[in-house]
Amino acid sequence: MEKETKASPAPPRAAAHPRHMMLISEHPAQWRRVVRAFLREGLSRGESCLCLNCLYSRPSVCRFLDAVGMNADAAQRQGLLTFFSAEEMFNRQEIFSPVTCMAALIKVGRNALPNRTRPVRVVVDMNWAADSRLNHQRLLLYEDMLNHRLLPNYPANVLCHYDRALFPPAFLNQVLALHQGQVAIPGPVGAGSGLPLPLDKGNRHQPRLAAL
Repeated sequence: MEKETKASPAPPRAAAHPRHMMLISEHPAQWRRVVRAFLREGLSRGESCLCLNCLYSRPSVCRFLDAVGMNADAAQRQGLLTFFSAEEMFNRQEIFSPVTCMAALIKVGRNALPNRTRPVRVVVDMNWAADSRLNHQRLLLYEDMLNHRLLPNYPANVLCHYDRALFPPAFLNQVLALHQGQVAIPGPVGAGSGLPLPLDKGNRHQPRLAAL
C-alpha cells in the first residue's frame, strides 16, 4: 500500500472545467438515477461511453440500463459502451500515480472509444480510493489534472462519483472545489422508490476509511 508522506506539496489549482462534474451520493438509488440518466443521454445520442466501475459491478450497470429500454449488450457490441475496473486503472500494483493514471486513461479512451466525431462520456467511480492507504494530495492532483490536461484537449464529459459515507467531509469539500459542481440528484429516495431505505444514514455500508 502507499505510505503517506510527511510533507506533501499542495497540488496546483486550475479552474474547474465545465465538463468535469461530481456526484456525492448517500444511497445507491441516487447513484443509479444520476448515472443511468448520464449514460442514457449519451447512448441515445450515439456517443461513446466509458464506465470505470468499482462499488457497482458491470452487470448491475447493464441491468439498470436495460430497465429503461437501453440495450446494454448491443451498446457494448457496437463499441459505444466500455467497462474497465477503476481500481485496476488507478491503483496498479497498489501504487497510485496521477501522471501514469492520466496517460493510461487517455490510452484507454483512444483504443476503446474510436468514435471521435462525438463527445465521450466517462463515469469514474472514485470509491476505490476509500479502501486503500492513499496519499490524498495525489488524488487531488489527479482531479486537478483532468481540468487542465485532459478536458481542454479531449471532447469528454466526466462524472466522478464519491460515496459520502466513505470519505471525510473535509476531503470531499476539497474534491468538490476541483469540479464544476455537484450533480443534482433527481427524485426522492427511500419509501415508495421500490428500493431499500438507507442503512443508518449510510454509515453502515462504510468498509475501511482511507488514510486521507
